[in-house]
Amino acid sequence: MYKVEFNTKEEWKKARLSCLTGTTVGKYIGITSPYAPKSDEEMVKNPAVQFGINCETSILTIFSNLPSVSKDLLLKPTIKPTLWYSDDDNRIAGSFDALAYEKGQNGFAECKSTSAGLYDLKNWVIPNTTWLQIIHYFSLDDSLQFCYLVVCSYHKWGDWGAKIDYVRIPRVMVQNRIDNLKSWHKYILSNLPKT
Repeated sequence: MYKVEFNTKEEWKKARLSCLTGTTVGKYIGITSPYAPKSDEEMVKNPAVQFGINCETSILTIFSNLPSVSKDLLLKPTIKPTLWYSDDDNRIAGSFDALAYEKGQNGFAECKSTSAGLYDLKNWVIPNTTWLQIIHYFSLDDSLQFCYLVVCSYHKWGDWGAKIDYVRIPRVMVQNRIDNLKSWHKYILSNLPKT
């Protein structure tokens, strides 16, 4: 896996168009979110979406300082628009929110914010689109051994009060799903033109 940073969001968005990402791979295998913004204009105008985008680093900072989080965990948030490309095929990429290191293992963190009540991490209720994104990120590099999914939930946009929950997902827990997605990657890419 290798990292490419972009100077602007526009350059980043353009580079994503030629890749399978955690967001775009879903359209090829029929896993999409009814909550996802339908256009760039909708993203810019939606205050809840902008909150999520602009506050990811703050949410991750709060998460990493929670008393229940291991003091061995080190997070390096992604600041600039970034794509992480697979060494096996540069048409497979992802843009997770932070690299993570814990007790000699490499991993990553993915941050979500929502008022839709989609997540119940204590009972492992996680939307299929989020599972797909996480499994896609795992597929970028076999050295990624865990993911922290961090969710900032609030009752209603604009109301006071939010809570941060998290769950640690070890790679071994989803290895079969990673292998399955890698097969889908090969199938999808065999039907797309090389760039």
